[in-house]
Amino acid sequence: MNSQININNNYKRSRIKSFFIDIIEAVSGTEQDFTEGRLSRAIFLLSIPAVLEMIMESVFVIVDIWFVSKLGANAVLQSD
Repeated sequence: MNSQININNNYKRSRIKSFFIDIIEAVSGTEQDFTEGRLSRAIFLLSIPAVLEMIMESVFVIVDIWFVSKLGANAVLQSD
């Protein structure tokens, strides 16, 4: 019974470790052959940069709206 729990904990740790290794690999931009290996891993590696780009774009829009709101209504109306 105790060995079964130990095996499950080791499995969970290895899955978490491989998850973070995949994230680092996706961000570092190493060359990959996506025709080899698991399809789910390829999709995951390709989706990380897209998700990061969407997050950065959202932050840009929020900061832009904040700065424009500090200009006031007259400044925004005159920019047209």
